[in-house]
Amino acid sequence: MSKLTLTNKDCSPWLVGVGVFLPMFFTLSGGLYQSSTVLTDSGGIVTALPLPISILTCGVAILCLLPRVREASNAVWTIFWMVIALAVSNFVAAERDVQWGRKLLASFQVILPFIGLLAGQLLRDKGDLVAKSFLVVLTFVVPFQLFGSMVNSPWLSEGSFLSDQVGFFTIYAHIQFVTLIFICAFAYAVGHLFDKFRWWLLGLCVLMLFYALKSWSYLTLAGYICVILALLISRGYLTARNLKYCLAAFAVVVVAALMLSRSFEREESRSGLLWNLTGATYSKFVPLLQGKVPQNLQERFGDWERFGSGVLESPKTILVGHAEPMPREVRSSAHNWYIDTAYTFGIVAVIP
Repeated sequence: MSKLTLTNKDCSPWLVGVGVFLPMFFTLSGGLYQSSTVLTDSGGIVTALPLPISILTCGVAILCLLPRVREASNAVWTIFWMVIALAVSNFVAAERDVQWGRKLLASFQVILPFIGLLAGQLLRDKGDLVAKSFLVVLTFVVPFQLFGSMVNSPWLSEGSFLSDQVGFFTIYAHIQFVTLIFICAFAYAVGHLFDKFRWWLLGLCVLMLFYALKSWSYLTLAGYICVILALLISRGYLTARNLKYCLAAFAVVVVAALMLSRSFEREESRSGLLWNLTGATYSKFVPLLQGKVPQNLQERFGDWERFGSGVLESPKTILVGHAEPMPREVRSSAHNWYIDTAYTFGIVAVIP
């Protein structure tokens, strides 16, 4: 297996990769974000909102790499037109009796991630160092998070979720957001580094399976399955030459399925490790197996319909959106960036 070594020239993409991907958050009022309870609503208080350190990382990277700004003209123009679009929406859609603070904060939330686009275009990564940094962060965070899940939410208790505790810091939005980002980063690492760090990544495949199961997230599970299928197909593992490995993997799946079916037969004692890793996840897909739409997906469709009808409310709302975001007591989000943005800022903000 290749050694993962760094030189002085590597520090820029390496540090940026770690800083962007490490799921560490801070608050403007209390430093490093640490919480014993899951934060679901900051109440609109900016100082209480956990902010990712990727903001600081991208900001510092942009300042250091500013001499290369001409190489990032696409990102610069995209940000420029996005700022213009948000300004137009804030000005044209404003109403007298509506406070401008919420929409201004929403504008900040929309434009802020675009600094990542600029930092990414400024960065030169010729040695797959960003992918290596992703691999190291995954190797560090995933085992600690799974261990934290055992300590803080025992796997022997039915319905336990992935913990948001990782040693000395807490992961914000650790179920619906970070888990999917981790799968995407895992796919990036596999795509760039599999030839060099094959056994490392194969071992991580096992950990990521448990990680995806514990997330209880449809998108995370689907993403993980897509990564594994893409790996098997692109590397030609489904061939006669690798038949023994395929058969071994198939045998493991069969044994696991038999053990799982056995655990389902014990209706009175659904509390074992196997049930919480696979059975509880399986139970989430029961409505799909019965030909029904799961409750959470029904809610998503309802959210899209609610926000979509708001977008189409009038020519003005189609073009520049509403005077303020939808009230949180009605719905906090459409769980779709494009629909959210179109509702609040109109299609002028979606075009860039």
